[in-house]
Amino acid sequence: MCTLQKFVPAAAIIGLSSASFLTAYITSFTVLAIPVVETGASKDNAKFAAKQWQKAFDLGKSFAPPFAITCAACFGFLAVQTRGIVGRYPVSPSVLYATAAVLAPSIVPFTIAVMGPTTLDPLVAKADGSPNAPGDQETLDLIKKWSGQNAVRAGLIGSAAVMSAFAILAQVA
Repeated sequence: MCTLQKFVPAAAIIGLSSASFLTAYITSFTVLAIPVVETGASKDNAKFAAKQWQKAFDLGKSFAPPFAITCAACFGFLAVQTRGIVGRYPVSPSVLYATAAVLAPSIVPFTIAVMGPTTLDPLVAKADGSPNAPGDQETLDLIKKWSGQNAVRAGLIGSAAVMSAFAILAQVA
């Protein structure tokens, strides 16, 4: 048995657990935080709503990346360690882990390329009181739009968790 093989069970547990946790964490912003922000939001206090959104976003931004890196590292390691293993499904565990390893960190480019110009930048401008910030109604609409985009991010990391779960199950006799 290769020396690194003894780390496979731990990597599988850590990878699946961290991906599952991160999915729930990201989803909580869409399901819990944004409804709270929207509860008291009106055209009169859109800047305050943008500040509340920014606080929630900054919390997530500081906490989520280490989990995404942990998932990706575990899944990448597992993809290499399970090469040549034929599982119960038409797709090998190695391919499932490799897919998970790509999906997990894909939340970062999605955030930068898709969310950045469409919702993040305008909402930050509104929270900071920038003169080129969106109007009040547009700000409230952007918060709703961000919530949907955030759900996509949760789906990306959730898909990585599902891929790793299938990879684990594929190896069970």
